Amino acid sequence: MSPLTTAERQFLRFALDLAADHMAVRGDEFTDEDDAALARLRQLAAASAPGPVTVQLTFVDAEATQAMIKEIVRRDGRGSQ
Repeated sequence: MSPLTTAERQFLRFALDLAADHMAVRGDEFTDEDDAALARLRQLAAASAPGPVTVQLTFVDAEATQAMIKEIVRRDGRGSQ
């Protein structure tokens, strides 16, 4: 399997952020094993990136996450303006 593209990594990080948001809101429905699985998936997503990547485990709302993704895409030069 080929490494993830930049766009695929961005989308995966976005999906993982949404999952983290959902887990934070409904925390009593998730176990430590679920938290560990999310952390592991974030590590795998970061490992597929070329070069150094910082994995930040934060809980943000979906609107803020979307804004962050748009900013990353804009800075990367692939966003429409």
